Amino acid sequence: MAVDRTERLLNLVFCLMASRRAVPRSFIRANVTGYDASASDDAFERMFERDQDELRAMGIPIETVMSGGEVEGYRITHEDYALDDLRFSPAELSVLAVAAQVWETAARQPAAATALRKIEALDGNEGAGNLLIGVTGTSATSMPAIVPLLRAIRRRQRVRFDYRKPDASQAEARKVEPWALVAWRGAWYLVGLDVDRTSQRVFRLSRIDGTVTAFGADDSFSIPRDTDPRSAVGDWIGDSPNRTVQVQVSPGAGASLRLRGSLAGDVVSVTCADGLDVVPEILSAGPDAVVLEPRDVRDVVVQRLQILIAEHTR
Repeated sequence: MAVDRTERLLNLVFCLMASRRAVPRSFIRANVTGYDASASDDAFERMFERDQDELRAMGIPIETVMSGGEVEGYRITHEDYALDDLRFSPAELSVLAVAAQVWETAARQPAAATALRKIEALDGNEGAGNLLIGVTGTSATSMPAIVPLLRAIRRRQRVRFDYRKPDASQAEARKVEPWALVAWRGAWYLVGLDVDRTSQRVFRLSRIDGTVTAFGADDSFSIPRDTDPRSAVGDWIGDSPNRTVQVQVSPGAGASLRLRGSLAGDVVSVTCADGLDVVPEILSAGPDAVVLEPRDVRDVVVQRLQILIAEHTR
């Protein structure tokens, strides 16, 4: 059975790293899977030379060991190739945490979360600190704002964005000193100082319209020591009234919506803390789901669909 080129390269690396002495070509040809089926000496020589060149181009230090003017063999020393101990700063861990949560496919997300836990368990890596709190599953509708906000938090740089309140017909411009990102029950929130209102505020990322733009100099503000972002989000959500979203669904469609709400005819009513909680389920139903109320949720769904259409018609 033919051996994949990548597998052959890995087999060669393992062979050269496993031996303390130089490994002769004859041993490589006879024992490394992928070479033993070479049709001729010339075919082996060409394949082996190409593989060496490719591995060296990748930064893998294959050493040619000479003895008496002849090539004795090849080796990869652990000192030249071993990785240093991994160390990540809190900001770097935060970025990795975001990357691990981008996966919305159930088969991928557990693997990403496991990898993140292993990284955080390394000696010296103390977790993501206060930049990003309570990392959990997230909706893709929040992701465009996360990266610029995370960068602004790390740099202590102010941001501006348009924010749409529940039931509001128009988004309002906000200027914020971003303190922390908090993941809570599958949604993302920003905790910070509203510059114009001179008070701490909580913003749900899915209600940010358009882009987040940083402005001003780095280190333009400091985060109060007594700030408790998780409690701020919990209190804010607790004070927010439940909202009911009404969606008209086609027969046999919108299974996730039907499970979350109550059905009356062809209209599903879903009650949730924030009407945007149900947007992913509405989008997944495509043209089989039409938002009847409230208007701001309908506007967001239309906006997301317009973005998807634009991305697929470029």
